[in-house]
Amino acid sequence: MKALDPKFARYFSFIYFLTFLLLAFSLSYFLHLDKRVSYTSQILIVTIIAFVSGSLYLSLRRIVLFSIFKFSTQRDFNYLEMGIEVPKLLSNVVQVEELEGCLYDHLAPYFLVSKIALLVDKKMLGTKDHKLFAPSANLSIIKDMYESVSDRQDGIIFFHNGLFPELLQENFELAVILRSKQEKIGLLLLGKKASKAEFKELEVNTINSIAIQIASTIDRVSVYEKIKLDHIIQKEKIDYEYKIARDIQEKLLPAELPKIKKVDFDVLFEPAREASGDYYDFFMFSENKVAIVLIDIVGKGIPAAFTMINLKGIIHKNINPNCSANEFMAHLNSLLYADKSIQTFVPTFFGIVDLDDYKMTYVNTIGNAGALILKSNGEYQLLDKGGFMLGASEESDYEEGVVTLESGDRILCYTDGVLDQKNQDKEEFGINRVINALLQKSSFESDMQALYASYKEHKGSAIQSDDITVISLQIK
Repeated sequence: MKALDPKFARYFSFIYFLTFLLLAFSLSYFLHLDKRVSYTSQILIVTIIAFVSGSLYLSLRRIVLFSIFKFSTQRDFNYLEMGIEVPKLLSNVVQVEELEGCLYDHLAPYFLVSKIALLVDKKMLGTKDHKLFAPSANLSIIKDMYESVSDRQDGIIFFHNGLFPELLQENFELAVILRSKQEKIGLLLLGKKASKAEFKELEVNTINSIAIQIASTIDRVSVYEKIKLDHIIQKEKIDYEYKIARDIQEKLLPAELPKIKKVDFDVLFEPAREASGDYYDFFMFSENKVAIVLIDIVGKGIPAAFTMINLKGIIHKNINPNCSANEFMAHLNSLLYADKSIQTFVPTFFGIVDLDDYKMTYVNTIGNAGALILKSNGEYQLLDKGGFMLGASEESDYEEGVVTLESGDRILCYTDGVLDQKNQDKEEFGINRVINALLQKSSFESDMQALYASYKEHKGSAIQSDDITVISLQIK
């Protein structure tokens, strides 16, 4: 509790005394009007009332002044409340910002001093410099004082003894070295008492007790700050890895779409994170013949990027315009199975579009179909001929699918991210919404613009769950 102002006792007692005098004169006046009461009796009654009111005034003044004297000179610190409330307040502190708020909003009023400051050692926070919580205080002076204190020096340092006169000029009266496991971890500084009196032994012991609790709190905060710092460093490392993976990926993906007079190509590529696990590529065999590769790599980030590098190298080295789709996939499977650098199965769609014959041959090992042909009348057929994912076994036979192409047909090759995306009601986007988006698109939209707009409307505020890659070929 804060000390009361002694003026309050004088004002309160004086008003109390005037009230009784007013009561006495009022009673005297009414007695004077009553002719039955003699003049002598009136004087006697008023004298008695005045005497009683004066006695009460003196008694009340002594009581109030004694209470104020008791609080202001003997209990500048409210020890009972400090012992109960301070540990409770400090127990809720987890991070540095909360420590600062607790210091000024809660602890300072208990101390009843002109100012308060707290320095936390940089090694406790993992920062380049010590952290000082003190409005309008000189960090360099406090830091110099802290650095000059011996590791073995304990207890409270009073500045009026001639130690650190600069801090005395800053209106600080004393400092407590905060320690943990015999190492100094901070500094608590207090200004002069509000009552201008000197610190008593009981108050010094209280300050020491609070300082121990603050040191314990800094220890706890230090653990949290180091975890937070490790998290930031780890996040920066992950972000850096993703940036590398994204840079690698951008260089591996085709810089432009194939140019064939009888086909319009379009691609929708939307990673769920900074780096995608999807890979696609095109190979021009002739002016009317193009091969399409779409791979849904398991994993994300750097591992997926390096898998993509290896896959691209193997595919580019072994692609053969004279091989059929199933022959190439069987050969690619044996290569990936023997390559120890690729530690995962590889879902792959491989198709060869030949506009000389208006046919497409393909092998599909992507789960959930992964490709379809959409006719201009809205009918569609899943392109699901194929076999096991690449790298699953040493030798695999792949069934080759063949579709006849007509003007207006669309070929869609896609990874499962677009179909599996759920909205807030847990409904998947699904194949029907893909078809409707393409059939109902306006003349001002491309296939992928219409599909992505429908996808975003369905997804709403839900989080994108997987990478999205869709390749569209429309036959003219």
